[in-house]
Amino acid sequence: MKTTNRIFWAGSVLLAASLLYGCGDDGTEQSAPDQSSSTNVPGERHPSNSIAPEAEPGDSPSYSADASDKANAGAQADDAAEMPQYIDEGEETAQTSDFEPAAFVNPLNAPYSTFAADVDTASYTLFRYRIHKEMNPKITQNYYGTTAPYRTEEMVNYFKYEYAAPAGDEVFHITTEYAPCPWNEKTHLLLIGAQAKKIESTPHSNLVFLIDVSGSMSSADKLPLLKESLISFLPTLTEGDRLSIVTYASHEELVLDGANPVKDKDKIISAINQLEAGGATAGERGMQLAYETAKKYYLNAGSNRIIMGTDGDLNVGISSVEGIKKYVEEKRAEGIYLSILGFGYGNVRDDLMETIADNGNGSYHYIDSALEAERVLIEDRDSTMFVVAKDVKFQMSFNPDKVKGYRLIGYENRVMPDQDFKDDKKDGGEVGSNHQITILYEIAETGADVAVDAYNAGLKPEMPTFAKGEMASLAMRYKAPSGSDKSQEKVYSIDIPAAAMSNNMAFASAVAELSMLLNKSKFAGTSSYDGILSQLAAIPDSFYDKYKKEFVELVKQSQTLSK
Repeated sequence: MKTTNRIFWAGSVLLAASLLYGCGDDGTEQSAPDQSSSTNVPGERHPSNSIAPEAEPGDSPSYSADASDKANAGAQADDAAEMPQYIDEGEETAQTSDFEPAAFVNPLNAPYSTFAADVDTASYTLFRYRIHKEMNPKITQNYYGTTAPYRTEEMVNYFKYEYAAPAGDEVFHITTEYAPCPWNEKTHLLLIGAQAKKIESTPHSNLVFLIDVSGSMSSADKLPLLKESLISFLPTLTEGDRLSIVTYASHEELVLDGANPVKDKDKIISAINQLEAGGATAGERGMQLAYETAKKYYLNAGSNRIIMGTDGDLNVGISSVEGIKKYVEEKRAEGIYLSILGFGYGNVRDDLMETIADNGNGSYHYIDSALEAERVLIEDRDSTMFVVAKDVKFQMSFNPDKVKGYRLIGYENRVMPDQDFKDDKKDGGEVGSNHQITILYEIAETGADVAVDAYNAGLKPEMPTFAKGEMASLAMRYKAPSGSDKSQEKVYSIDIPAAAMSNNMAFASAVAELSMLLNKSKFAGTSSYDGILSQLAAIPDSFYDKYKKEFVELVKQSQTLSK
């Protein structure tokens, strides 16, 4: 494959590729304090077509040095030892999915906006890796000459926000916020924050690590980092868990078969340390063996998951995106989830990686350092491993008396037909323990001087009805992680005044604004690096954890590299 500078969607692509194609052998939780922030409880909605009835029973600008110092106070002193230590190896080749950012939609033509949840984070980590390699982070073209954007939702959802936790038996708590848009004085931003419940007592796990040990995995940022990550993860497991390892290169091998993480600790570490890279990548059978092994040790009351670790493209086995999608869809019906960890810098197939993770009821992450492995596998272990809701879908409806046009920021590859919202046979997204989902809409209010699509009288959509003063309504559907396949539905009324942004919204919108700059979005308006940094500097130091502090530094480096 031709080598060229492109976005490195290693995380997602890495894994899927491994299995389907074939690499060669070379190679205190709180609500936002501002009055614009509203904590919502499920309420009644009044659509004429009953799209969202009551909850169903059952399953539940210029930047100065002073501003920089403020936004990063203590970052170097407190977190230097914890910042990622990157391994600089490999060249970048990428085959990514292609999409255009959503335009403003006239609610008279399309009152509903429907999409599946997404908790993937690969885009942000890949952006960080490109900055480390001192590459221009702005997207140009991928291998096939198409635009290859960073997924904005994966950038925004990488970070933790101060959302209130669900109360009682609630699975999710919804916080909404409405404020003037930072990059367009004619529009506003609507933030929706969904906070999932936290599992206090986690079930046992049946884990199968599916590891690419082909020759292309030999560099330090690939198999060696993967091995280090696995050994660091091991102490989080208990005697009631089971751990298996399947490898694939020129052939597949069951390296560990249902080992006890406590009693067999030395055996497991020895097996991991003995993994060596060599040979071609024939991954299809490796995936099949991984599913067979996961089924062998299936836990009816536990978590059953395959975690793939790979670096890139495959040339043998199931070759098409649709072929992969069909295979993992069949397997997820057996209650076995598939997540992806991408390593290295090489032949990236983002289209495949996204397909595998999304259709395998899992998530995908790009591991660019030992610290990122720690974040995904240890710090966020419960979110990564234990699902609290599956087939999570959102459907917003907008009142044309209040809204001239709306634009969903991100989630382009998760948009669904409106009719699929209530169809429980249609797949949504899986959400883990304590996961957060942040959603941003850009809103043009009635009378705003913003171009939207012209009213089309021939469309005749079924229009929802709204309570007096109601701007929009959010309906959310999801299933319990096991048991009934019937979704429950919650509905939240959105009728809040515009006010100054909270810390949550200021940070999330800054991340989204950076994504628009990197993707050269036509909707970026007055977006600028100086503006982003100024906005970040206005957020109190207490809001910043080590990842948010690092983000400020990455924005500054991106500004330099983008010139």
